[in-house]
Amino acid sequence: MPRSRSQHVPRWLTRVTGGFLRKPSAPSDVDDRLNVYRSRDRKRNEASSLPDGEALDLCCVWGVEFYTPTHLTGLIDALNNLGWDSKVDDGRHQNPVSWIRGLQRHRHGGASLHLGVLTPTEGSVFFGVQHHVAPLPSFVTYAKVRLYSVSPSLVGAVICFVLEEEKAAAFNDIFNEEIQTYTTPIRNGVRVHDPMSQKQNDVRQLRENLSTAIAAWFREQLPGVFSSGTLDGKIPTCELITTRQAEPFPADAEREALSSEYLRLLELDYNVDIWHSKRIPGLHFQNSRHARHYSIVSIREQECQAAMGEHYPSKEKRSRLWFLDETMSDMIVAWSILPLLEGYTQQVMKARDAALAGSASRKKTIGAFEAAGDSMLRGFDISAVAIELAEMAREKFWFFLDDPQFRGPSHAPTGSEVSLREQLHRSADDQAVWLQGIERGFREYSAQYGTLLGAKENIRLQKRITWLTVTLVVLAIAAVVVPVLGAKCGLW
Repeated sequence: MPRSRSQHVPRWLTRVTGGFLRKPSAPSDVDDRLNVYRSRDRKRNEASSLPDGEALDLCCVWGVEFYTPTHLTGLIDALNNLGWDSKVDDGRHQNPVSWIRGLQRHRHGGASLHLGVLTPTEGSVFFGVQHHVAPLPSFVTYAKVRLYSVSPSLVGAVICFVLEEEKAAAFNDIFNEEIQTYTTPIRNGVRVHDPMSQKQNDVRQLRENLSTAIAAWFREQLPGVFSSGTLDGKIPTCELITTRQAEPFPADAEREALSSEYLRLLELDYNVDIWHSKRIPGLHFQNSRHARHYSIVSIREQECQAAMGEHYPSKEKRSRLWFLDETMSDMIVAWSILPLLEGYTQQVMKARDAALAGSASRKKTIGAFEAAGDSMLRGFDISAVAIELAEMAREKFWFFLDDPQFRGPSHAPTGSEVSLREQLHRSADDQAVWLQGIERGFREYSAQYGTLLGAKENIRLQKRITWLTVTLVVLAIAAVVVPVLGAKCGLW
């Protein structure tokens, strides 16, 4: 039966109106299409599930926090609260409070101090390692704490949060779950959520939850620069994931032979910014494509055990984890310097924009410059850190005591291989110089505008004083003249 004219909407009119006049789908049509999509669920679940024998282990997550001179007192108090104040320098274990206070006597950074292990309860056994009891996220078994003297004005804390077995196996549960397609309404139609897209969203949500929980822990236990809002509540986070069968970032032929899409959903199949370790074959480092300030370290268990060699006789999970933590901690704290400089740049630009936006209104301007004054007090920290990091980056004087020798990325021209260490030096230098320029310009603008604002307010005050003086003179004359006139007129 032909469609009636009242139901017909010309195609050209649909395009012109952006689909606004398109006839919405009937509920029966939506249900029919949903059934069609669900008929493909079995194949899509199989295509995104783990092959037989494969196992993914989300071993740990590193979190990084930095401390400038204004945060060092808080860091010392936090370490005291966690029990490190009772430790004395005995030759084997150095008191971290004394170590931090002694950093100001050195011209360069580069030192590191392993503080030991934090556990949520007593009873854990860690031979030869300091052990303290402290609140930890509910999904963490224990945490390894390390301090770094990045520069004379900057101390970093890198904590390796070792996940409990249930959380460590979360990726396995995501990919092996049988998921059903569903739809959500959107303008002029529906959005289809098939099993593969749902699993990808679950992976991203898991990483987001881990990053959020670790940032919350730092705010409560070891607050520093990031905890004060430098990255809008985020902190640099890095996960360690191991595979049992598939090698992360396989060659094209191996990728085509894989029967599952799980590596792609994990962002372990292809990335133009992937860095490969030359010292430890099979070890990879990358920035997440979907989460800012989140990086991923990946390796197959077989390659990890081969790299451990005779130095780690035991090839159990704890030994693999400690080996990789020792290998990657230096690199992770160096990588976290870039988010620090980025966060500082955002702070300075926000303060600058607030001052510029408030220049049209006196009340807004005064409020903006009150906030800018607070920002400029923090700016002394920012300026000192930026200058030191730029100088250290140019001198390539960083603390890569255990450099995994990452090379790449894959898009680099042949023969022009760049190391991750060189790239971090270059990026930190460029960003620190840029930050210095923005911060210097903001300080000059604030000083000049503050002078003009002060002169303007002084002129306004002088005018008010003039009017007040005239008023007082008139009142004084009136006080003398009025009684005389009243006496002459016989009013009193």
